[in-house]
Amino acid sequence: MYRRHLWLLLLLVVSLLSGCSKQINLESSAMLAVDAPKEKKGEIKSVYAGDVPVLKGQKINLLLEPQETVGLKITPSIRKGEISVYHGIFPNVLFGEYYPGRVRWNGVARQSNGREFFVQSLFSPIDNLGNFTWTIIVDGNPDNTARIVMLSTAVDYGYSPLGDEFHIKDRSSFLSDKDGYRAKFILEKGTPVSDLKKKDTGEFYQNILAQWNPWKDKESGDEIWSPLGLKEVKEIAAINPQYSFSQKLVATGDFMLCIDPIAVTVGAGIDFFRANGAPSAGWDYNSELPNRRNMGIIIGWVSEMQRKRIVEVNNRYIDQSDQGGMP
Repeated sequence: MYRRHLWLLLLLVVSLLSGCSKQINLESSAMLAVDAPKEKKGEIKSVYAGDVPVLKGQKINLLLEPQETVGLKITPSIRKGEISVYHGIFPNVLFGEYYPGRVRWNGVARQSNGREFFVQSLFSPIDNLGNFTWTIIVDGNPDNTARIVMLSTAVDYGYSPLGDEFHIKDRSSFLSDKDGYRAKFILEKGTPVSDLKKKDTGEFYQNILAQWNPWKDKESGDEIWSPLGLKEVKEIAAINPQYSFSQKLVATGDFMLCIDPIAVTVGAGIDFFRANGAPSAGWDYNSELPNRRNMGIIIGWVSEMQRKRIVEVNNRYIDQSDQGGMP
């Protein structure tokens, strides 16, 4: 039964990611060298033979270009179905980097033996306690000694998956791991994966990623899967004209705003900003808001989303109480 479920998952991944770029090997001064997934025997080898090259290593750029933030970078591990998915708490202070349409932040996981894993976090819906969340995707299957640190756009701050913020005093040393700086930082500040709630990988592929739209980054050649449709990407380009999203992303499929929970959350932000009008001068902490009204709109959107979630939870509690489901 297990082998049957694995086979179905692999078929889903193949159909989902057919036509993706064959290799990720970006050239930048801010690289994270991580192990590529090893070829396996059995079903994985037979399904992927000749499709995905076995890399001795891959280089991942931890710094994010604006057009990359609209979706999930498709890595060899994601193509193979070799990922771990966790639930986390989105840090409120990181709303300083939020703008409508943004989905992703990067991160790093590191085991006690020194092996590192590329991490991506996706902005996700509010939980029952009123916290915005993120869905954390780790390339590979780290052991229980692994610790995770999420990163701001320019890698000048780090975050625990549970919402705490840490200042990265020496960004250059963190990116290059000079004298083991990154290793020490993650060991001291990182959250053990054993402390996080693990999510079902198959459900992530089937209920979220399978519905998303494929885009290609013209500059890097990376495949990016996003819940945003063509209309939404154009909307982001209008809000952030200097980023020229439409010139940097290539549509490679049929596009519409998806209806999964992550997409609904992202779409609600776009609608709110569209209705209120909020031009932007950038998304990272070092950029400036053109006026304080933008800051107020962000606060208003966050508060409204949290209020609606609290009302929803309260109504559910009342309904269950009326039906005798709760004391």
